Amino acid sequence: LSVGFAATFGGFVAPALNFVTAPYGRYSGDKMGPISMGVFATKVNPSIAWVLMECPTLIFAAVLWFGYGDPQCVTNLPNILLLLCFVVHYINRTIIYPMRMNKAASPSNFFVVMSANTFCSVNGYIQSASLARHLVVEGGAMFWIGL
Repeated sequence: LSVGFAATFGGFVAPALNFVTAPYGRYSGDKMGPISMGVFATKVNPSIAWVLMECPTLIFAAVLWFGYGDPQCVTNLPNILLLLCFVVHYINRTIIYPMRMNKAASPSNFFVVMSANTFCSVNGYIQSASLARHLVVEGGAMFWIGL
């Protein structure tokens, strides 16, 4: 599922970005066509935008691990450690980084915020569901070396 999503999403977005500048940061001007009109043109405070973009990952991790986790997965030490690494990374991205952002950072377009939110929702679900419900990671030597 994740490979199919990445291939499909990347198959559309990567070529498009060769012709269009993504309306993010200093490129979020008023000349972006349809995504600069109406609700899509709404500017969001950069710190709030960053939290909104990244928070679905933490929400999916908590809900899937604590609410729908398979006992065989959620009691497996390698699964716990991998999800812990994932969650610590996203705590940094979702909570710590927005508090440390430059106060002069450019506001984000609502369209970009919702696009990133959608991506993080799918990514958070795939990663968390894999570790909480579908995959029991073997704790062999290569796992420990890689960790």
